[in-house]
Amino acid sequence: MVAGKIDHYKVLGLPSGIQGTKLTRNDISKAFRSKALELHPDKRPNDPNANTNFQILKSSFDFLVDEKTRKVFDDTLIHNHKQSVRKSEYEVEQRRRYQYEAEWHKRFFYETEQRRRRKEAQRKAMIEKKLEEYKEQQRKVKEEKERKLKIEAMRKAAVEQVLLGLPISDSVREILTGEMIKDLLQKPRGESKNDTSNSEAQMPSWISSIYGVDQERVLKVSWEESGHCDYSAQRLRELFEQFGEVEDVVIRSRRVSKMSSMSSALVVMESKEAATAAIMGNVLGDLSNPLLVLPLQKAAPSKFSKPGV
Repeated sequence: MVAGKIDHYKVLGLPSGIQGTKLTRNDISKAFRSKALELHPDKRPNDPNANTNFQILKSSFDFLVDEKTRKVFDDTLIHNHKQSVRKSEYEVEQRRRYQYEAEWHKRFFYETEQRRRRKEAQRKAMIEKKLEEYKEQQRKVKEEKERKLKIEAMRKAAVEQVLLGLPISDSVREILTGEMIKDLLQKPRGESKNDTSNSEAQMPSWISSIYGVDQERVLKVSWEESGHCDYSAQRLRELFEQFGEVEDVVIRSRRVSKMSSMSSALVVMESKEAATAAIMGNVLGDLSNPLLVLPLQKAAPSKFSKPGV
């Protein structure tokens, strides 16, 4: 059927469409004769539709041998063919465009996802790098703090070692500079037990800075070493705590002669007031071996005090 009508070329057993429009009148006549022999009612006595089919065949032949009617029919076939070609080309173009767009979208989303993953990886790498840098910085700060604390502790130990009258070891010399050792050893070693000039001695500034001590809070305590009565750091702390809190006690020994020796200690009070109270309170300790308590550094003279007083 063509456009709701009979396809006359097919009725005659001929190719339809563009091929049918190229057939000659002779081709059409030959096809009709061949088909008429096949569909003639005399050849199909038992076919009830034989007459109808033969009449359709005869009508199609008459239609095609008429130049005017055939031209209209051929023009319709050519038009339909062109429409079919255009539709086919359009569908091919549409499929190609859809395929291109699908591939483009697929590639676009793939590249977008790849960029997102790269950015995410870069962001994570940057965060990890910043975290590592922060950890490294914290580690260095911690190491530097520990190093300073270690040096501070070693210097304190070195100072106490020297104050206790122990020989200056090589390890101490590595920690303390020459000026530090000179400050510690510059005091005369021949002091007698009645010598009180040490009350004017001052703790070297670098030692004060190590201990973080205000020298006016430091007391120098002396006593004679005796087998019957001696003073430990705990005993001295108990004696001076009645005047205020005691921060530290450092005991040193200094031999004067083969027969007798003196011991001394530095007592660090919590405040200047506590140190003054201890001096004014006359801390005697044991009567059989009394203590001599003096300020390590004399208080600065008042502007109202008279010279020589």
